[in-house]
Amino acid sequence: MVLMVSNILDYGKMHNGNLKMVYQPEDPFSLVKNAVNLHASKAKLKGIQLITYCKEKIPNLMLDQCKLTQIIVNLISNAIKFTPSMKKITIKIKWLPAKDKDDEDRP
Repeated sequence: MVLMVSNILDYGKMHNGNLKMVYQPEDPFSLVKNAVNLHASKAKLKGIQLITYCKEKIPNLMLDQCKLTQIIVNLISNAIKFTPSMKKITIKIKWLPAKDKDDEDRP
C-alpha cells in the first residue's frame, strides 16, 4: 500500500516536472536480484519459479536506484500476478552499448 501511494505521488511530481532524480553508480543486476528476492515468497506460494539471467558482466550505470527499483518491483509484481501457477518467470538482463545515429540495424 505504501508503495502504491509513493507511485501515485511520484506520478504527480513527474507530471508537474518536479520529480527529483538522484543518480549514482549502481550495478543493475544487483537491483534486479534484490527485487526478485523481495518477491520470492509470493512467487513460491503460487508455485512460480523466478529466474534471473545475465550472460555478461554489466558495468555500473549512473541511475536513480530508488526509481529503478520501484519500476522493477512493479514489473515483477505484475508478472507474478498474471502468470499462471506452476510456471516460470525469466528476467534477462542484457547490456546494449549506445547506438550510433548511423546504426539503423539495431532495435
